[in-house]
Amino acid sequence: MNLKEWRQLWFDGPEKEYLWRKYNDNRKVYFAAYYKDNDTILSNIERGMETFVRWEKKLLNIDLETQARKERRLSAGRVAMKAFVEALATNTMTVEADFVILSIDFEGDIKYGVKEFGFAKLDTRDVIGNALTPSPEMITGHNYALSDERMHGFMFGKTSKTDEVELATVIRDVLHVPDEQSNEYSTSTERRLVLVGHALQNELRILDGNGVDVANLHTVLGTMDTCNSFGRGTTLKNLLASLHVPLPLNRYSKVVSLHNAGNDAHYTLRALLALLHERSQHEHSAAGQIEILHDLAMAPLPVWPPVRDPRVRQAQEDDEEGFLNMAVLHD
Repeated sequence: MNLKEWRQLWFDGPEKEYLWRKYNDNRKVYFAAYYKDNDTILSNIERGMETFVRWEKKLLNIDLETQARKERRLSAGRVAMKAFVEALATNTMTVEADFVILSIDFEGDIKYGVKEFGFAKLDTRDVIGNALTPSPEMITGHNYALSDERMHGFMFGKTSKTDEVELATVIRDVLHVPDEQSNEYSTSTERRLVLVGHALQNELRILDGNGVDVANLHTVLGTMDTCNSFGRGTTLKNLLASLHVPLPLNRYSKVVSLHNAGNDAHYTLRALLALLHERSQHEHSAAGQIEILHDLAMAPLPVWPPVRDPRVRQAQEDDEEGFLNMAVLHD
């Protein structure tokens, strides 16, 4: 018996007068007795368990579907990267290898707020068949800060100020890469993307929280996660160190450029290139332009721009191994 049926007995049941006498016309006492009736308790427990089982199945199905989508995206990302490496090995562009590698990173989270959003991208068209010496400028990027104190520290480009209201628009603009030169490999007006991140699931949750569902973006071929796609579940700092990707150190041998969204996105892209080069050595040796992956990953870091504060300038001049993060001493 559910509570509605119990209530109807009080008002319309054939034994309502008996119930009134039994509970001294106290409706509250009668309703309270509902939760003390053994049959009712067992019935409620059974219904509760049935509801729990239904929700458990529903949540399990959602989790399975989410995991399946994740695996499909990662699988598609691996296929795209394999095509990219093979195109480098043969010096031949293919439809499968024609895309933009887009590395993204957020500082902060949905619960406590996003502090920064940064990205770095590499166009495979700029790499495959390029007879020139590879330039670190092939990797471009930008950083967006949601507060004034986050405006400093981005090494690889400029930082723009934005806010929570505009962030979703900024993200959509970044994920929209126009095709400025349609060719035999692409007839679309937008470039296809492979999204890259370190522990990418965190970034995808923030994208979703800003109304951007990767599953609904037809231009996203797949994803790559440098945290676990290559069997190296570790921090970005440790991954970069294990791959010998250069990181600037201050005079105290401390890495000061991480945990800036734009920098982390750039370093993640370099880590991906280093991992691809490492893997390709077993399959393609030094064929074609495979070494360009290594050259881009290990390219010299940009010179930190001059600053006005004489304390910082002097510190940078004294530091022969790296630079001091502007944000550390900026007052």
